[in-house]
Amino acid sequence: MSEIQKTSLKKINMQKIFTLLYEEGSLSQTDIREMSGLSGPTVSACLQYFKKNEVFIDGEVLASSGGRKPRQIAFNYDLRYGVGVEIGMNHADVRILNMKGNLLSRSRFRLHFSHNDEYWNRLSQLVEEEISIHVDRRRVLGVGIAFPGEVSLDGQSIKRATIFGLRDIPVSDIQKHFDLPIRVEYGPNAAGFGMAYRHPGINGCVYLVITNNGVAGSLIHERQILRGKSGEAAAFGHLMLDEPGKPCFYGSDSTWSNFCAVSQLTQQEDPDLPTFFQALDSGDESARKAWHDYVKYMARGLAVVKICFDTDIIIAGHIAPYLQEHYDELREEVSRFPAFRDEQVNLIIDTTSSSPMAEGAAMLLIADYVDNYIENVYE
Repeated sequence: MSEIQKTSLKKINMQKIFTLLYEEGSLSQTDIREMSGLSGPTVSACLQYFKKNEVFIDGEVLASSGGRKPRQIAFNYDLRYGVGVEIGMNHADVRILNMKGNLLSRSRFRLHFSHNDEYWNRLSQLVEEEISIHVDRRRVLGVGIAFPGEVSLDGQSIKRATIFGLRDIPVSDIQKHFDLPIRVEYGPNAAGFGMAYRHPGINGCVYLVITNNGVAGSLIHERQILRGKSGEAAAFGHLMLDEPGKPCFYGSDSTWSNFCAVSQLTQQEDPDLPTFFQALDSGDESARKAWHDYVKYMARGLAVVKICFDTDIIIAGHIAPYLQEHYDELREEVSRFPAFRDEQVNLIIDTTSSSPMAEGAAMLLIADYVDNYIENVYE
């Protein structure tokens, strides 16, 4: 075997052990050997490198039949951190996650979006302040930006952000305002990826984010974003529901986004959901009618998605906690469709995060680091 082949095999073995412990959290050396299928000497050599570089640390003390008690070997999830930012019209959510996806900090800033130097410099400053307070900057991988606009397949430009009136914005125009490397991703894609990557039981799903402006989504297959030929897959908000209505932000009057934007439910540009649901719970007639119509159109869109993809449907957004409270009503409405009369339709409401897009943007950076650790770091 040539030296190049030996080096390549060594990298493969090390990446296998790195990924194994990242996914399992902690294992004994015996477990690592058995689960990886590698020899004892190979495992020992890899562990020596990882411990020296603080990738693996001492875990729990194990029972011993005599002599010194052995310890499990644990992955150091604080080896690196990812920063995620969700950009909205009037706010920016900043999240910092460790490599396990645990949330270390969460902040929302009132910041009106404008594509100019002043805005991006201010956002960069806020991100740096959050980092300085919560983590060691030297361990930060970069800044993932969840943007409300379609991103090119190569990730180098924002193709279109209708709500901001922007087209063809080079990512390099944004990068110049940040000292850390950035990655820009369409917000719902980031959210769906983050959910799947942090939950191994979710191999594929349709992930829907209900926003003030409408319905946005992503399609996840084998824990990867399915982007489509032009990078515009999963534009579920444009589904035509064949009903007349007020034009949505794209100009159509019969889309899912038009009927199920949160602003449509409350009839407010800046929706006050607590007040609306208080009125609904107290029996207010106008709130009851608005909710009835909202659930009807939400169910219609969900039924179409379920028929087309036959996969888990996960719903997120600021309305998610209220949908959870009315889960049975929503599921029953979906089940009214003839195709589902003989089955129990399962919907998953994601209430685990107040900003799934920001957290997903951070997880994209972490996932890239995990998947390519040995190739990019090991020498």
